[in-house]
Amino acid sequence: MPAVTPVDVAESAFFVVACDGVGDVMTEEEVVANVSASLHTPGLGVSGTANALVEHSVSLWPTELPNEVMDTVTGIVGELL
Repeated sequence: MPAVTPVDVAESAFFVVACDGVGDVMTEEEVVANVSASLHTPGLGVSGTANALVEHSVSLWPTELPNEVMDTVTGIVGELL
């Protein structure tokens, strides 16, 4: 079952759509912190931020779930302007 968290759009600057491969190794709060930090990196943009989120999630699999086969890890980041 997908995790859906409704928020007041006026308070949010971005949204994330990610598969369970991200959610298996990161909490919602960790995803928000990761994306927020990446969006503030000059030149990274939303595409680079999504890539950074996926790469970070992939790097966590060996330590967070060492006995599991890595799941599909995908993510989309959108910035609300």
